[in-house]
Amino acid sequence: MSRLLAAIPPWMWLAAAASFAVWVSAVVLIFRSAKFRRKWLWLLLSLFTFSFGWSPELGLRLTAALPLGALWVIWFWRFGPAPVVTTVAPDSAPQGIRPSGGRLVRSAYALALLPVLAVAWVAMSGALMEAFLASAGLQGSPDLRAFMAVAKSAAVVPLGALFVALAYLARRPYWWGKLLLGWAGLSWAGFGAAGLVLGLPIPLVVVVLASGLTMLGVLVVHQIVDPRMSGAPVV
Repeated sequence: MSRLLAAIPPWMWLAAAASFAVWVSAVVLIFRSAKFRRKWLWLLLSLFTFSFGWSPELGLRLTAALPLGALWVIWFWRFGPAPVVTTVAPDSAPQGIRPSGGRLVRSAYALALLPVLAVAWVAMSGALMEAFLASAGLQGSPDLRAFMAVAKSAAVVPLGALFVALAYLARRPYWWGKLLLGWAGLSWAGFGAAGLVLGLPIPLVVVVLASGLTMLGVLVVHQIVDPRMSGAPVV
């Protein structure tokens, strides 16, 4: 691990700290400023980055990312137009819509919890990481093993957050659930397809691929039943 840390240029630590500060500032502005009406959508936008990477030596890859989404949030807070506020009578405020397939959408989100658990199991098993190290001839590197152990534990955090969000959406399916489904579905399906091409362990790769396709299937169900991208949830 010490060798990996020593290989990181000092300017990258400063850039990482500055990028994190920009993102935190954007998140604070989103939730404190009245300019941002659909705050969760703006929060997802703040996570958008432009990344580039390089490998200074075999088995080591460094990646730098520019927080374009967070910078756009800050620009909009400073120069963007204020929203037009309209008054809605309390008794006419929409509480949700009841399409014919509302129960189907809620059931589909409940089904989406299973792929999250499956991918979490694959991540915690460490089998795919071992296969990556073996394919690169680095399975004996203690530094890489320590780094992979940290990465394996860190992967569970966003999966846990995704599980909680989908559990909530299984009760009240909001439109923004489609964004989460698309993000997870495309990422997992792409990883699974690439794993098949690279010859990674087929059972584990198939689990990830099937999980991604399931998430995309839930997205299609939600979109067919309720094609809106705003407004009240399906009830």
